[in-house]
Amino acid sequence: MTPNRMIISITALVLPLAGLAACSSAPSRSGSAADPVSITSGFGQGSGSVGSDVLEHLADVTSDAAVRVKYPVANTGTVTEELDAVAALRAGDFDLTVVRADTLATAGADSLAVLQTPFLVTSEVQAARVAADPVAEDLMAGLEELDLIGLALVPGGLRHPFGYREPLLGPDDYAGATLNVRPGDGIAALVEGLGATTDTGVDQRDEMAFLGELRGIETSLQYFGSVTLPAVLASNVTLYTKFDVVVMDRDAWEGLGDEQQRSLREAAVQAGAAALEERGNEDTGLARWCRTPGAESVRATDAQKKALEAELRPVVEAFTSAAGAAELAQRVRQLGEGTTEPAGAVCGSTKVADVAGFTITPRGDQDVLDGTWRMEVSAQAIVDAGGTAHDGSANAGVWTIEINGGNAVVDQPHGDDCAWDFNVADDRVSLAYQVPGNDNCFGYIVGTYDRTGDTVTFDWEKERDYDVAIDQAIFADGMHRIG
Repeated sequence: MTPNRMIISITALVLPLAGLAACSSAPSRSGSAADPVSITSGFGQGSGSVGSDVLEHLADVTSDAAVRVKYPVANTGTVTEELDAVAALRAGDFDLTVVRADTLATAGADSLAVLQTPFLVTSEVQAARVAADPVAEDLMAGLEELDLIGLALVPGGLRHPFGYREPLLGPDDYAGATLNVRPGDGIAALVEGLGATTDTGVDQRDEMAFLGELRGIETSLQYFGSVTLPAVLASNVTLYTKFDVVVMDRDAWEGLGDEQQRSLREAAVQAGAAALEERGNEDTGLARWCRTPGAESVRATDAQKKALEAELRPVVEAFTSAAGAAELAQRVRQLGEGTTEPAGAVCGSTKVADVAGFTITPRGDQDVLDGTWRMEVSAQAIVDAGGTAHDGSANAGVWTIEINGGNAVVDQPHGDDCAWDFNVADDRVSLAYQVPGNDNCFGYIVGTYDRTGDTVTFDWEKERDYDVAIDQAIFADGMHRIG
């Protein structure tokens, strides 16, 4: 159920903006307008994910501004959701979205494909420099081919290989394997260059990993919730760095006045900086990974890393062969001078504690918690309990919990529904978040409960998968029966 904070600033970022359409009153080129301008937006990925957090912050920071970005409409929820968002943006369904650079390159913005070059951006400092440097404008220039304009380039995390059961270290570990990735021509070329096959599915990902049909997944330490445990991270291998792009429809952008454009550009930068701070960085992400049961981190040897680079040399050459691409890549590479890529760590273990110690044997009636319950969760309470800002924002809000015979269907404030399983025996209670069909919550907790009328409070004693203080904070106000 719980469950990500980046301290690298991009507040100096000044980039060109892109299209906008739904204005409440037409502004002049001087930027004056009688009423605030409203910009419609749509999610690229689902709420709470890396990239979508930038869009959510943009809606927040402009909520009372002269140029206001409306809270984004839902995405398609399909594997191709980011490509769908680009198509919807170009069709005029909304004015603005945030999607990864690889998605836009796949759609035809060729200049952004340079950012998918293997081993080109390998540190957070370098990524921040790229986002704040004039090279960002040139990287986004290819958006003109799509009638889009880029507002901001935002680092989206160093991408590492996570191996299921065994680590992905040298080329031999990739040969003939299947890796789960997000759809995109760039990442597909990288994986295939290592002799592996890509899989872009989501719904069957856990099952495929369990059955050994997936060898691993590439993702960032800010978003490792997509990794099926147990898994081993090669923490000193950065295949590439993801960048997200705030993009707008060209006609919509040109409908803004100069001052409005400047204001929206600054808001996009501010939203990116807020998202980065909230997510955490490599160090905090690695520390969280190492504390997670079933998670292990290892380091590749220098020889293994050099072998990966040699294997991917043809891919690097392909990414930098287009007109202007070599120059862009060189400028990006120069911004990494003097920086160091993550050293990684050896920590954690793929061994997971026996669930038996966190699940009580049911005794007596299991319908004592039946009903529909409301629970309000405070983000600050989670942070005060030791959780990250991301933990707080991801779990904060109103939860609706419908329990029948100990089985619960949970409408959480962010993301898809969860399924839980309560076991009770006298005043003892255990709660399993990881029941069959539940891909959105995890954890096993045990403790005691007290029901007084239509209010249930819990005193959680231990949690198998993370700090029990987070559970205490989430349930601090208790569950209140509403039906």
